[in-house]
Order: sequence, then C-alpha cells, then structure tokens
Amino acid sequence: MGFSSYVLSLEPHGVLCALQGAIRPCDLLAALESISAHPNFGRFKYTLYDLQQAHLPSADHRPLEPLLAFTLGTHYSNAGMLICAVATDQQLRAMLVDYQRMAGERVHLFSTLQAARQYIGQR
Repeated sequence: MGFSSYVLSLEPHGVLCALQGAIRPCDLLAALESISAHPNFGRFKYTLYDLQQAHLPSADHRPLEPLLAFTLGTHYSNAGMLICAVATDQQLRAMLVDYQRMAGERVHLFSTLQAARQYIGQR
C-alpha cells in the first residue's frame, strides 16, 4: 500500500511536499518526479518534505537506489537547491538517514518544520 496522499504547495522560493500515511521509497520518487516536472524547478531554492504524518509500514525500506538516482539526476538541473525532510516516525527517519548517507549529505533531516524552515532561511 502506498501513501494515502501528498500535496505540493508552491512557496515564494521553493516547494513544500506534505505526505501522509504509509509510504515506500517509490512513493517519495513519485512526489519528486512531480516536483521536478514543474516548469520553475530550476529556480527552486529548496524542496521541503513534510513527512510528520507519514510512516513506513515495515523496516524494509529498500530499494533506495531509484530514488537516489533520480535525486542525483535532478541535482544537475538545480545544483543549488536544498533538500530538507521533516520526519518523526523512527523507521522513516532510519530510511532517510540511509538515503542521506547514500546521497552524500545532500538531504538535510529535521524533527520539526520550524527547524527546517529556520535552516532554509539561513541559507
């Protein structure tokens, strides 16, 4: 079962992607594909994933490779964009830490939206 929903909200300098329900790496990939298809993608300064209402249905969060490959590919069209994620579910955070390690620290992980927004504001 995939996530129950996701909402993309354009903000002045980036995009907020809020996901809810049970998710898998392929669900994050689908959201990322939607974001990267936006005509202003090359000008976004950040993408902020709000995963506070999301969870992994199991500890098995493989495969991350397709998500990683797509993330690295989009990096070429917007190399300066910050990628931030906010998650509270421990299994989801563990998946994001693995992803963060694989992506060469291109993803910044936070426990609250406020902390993520503060980090974005400082950049």
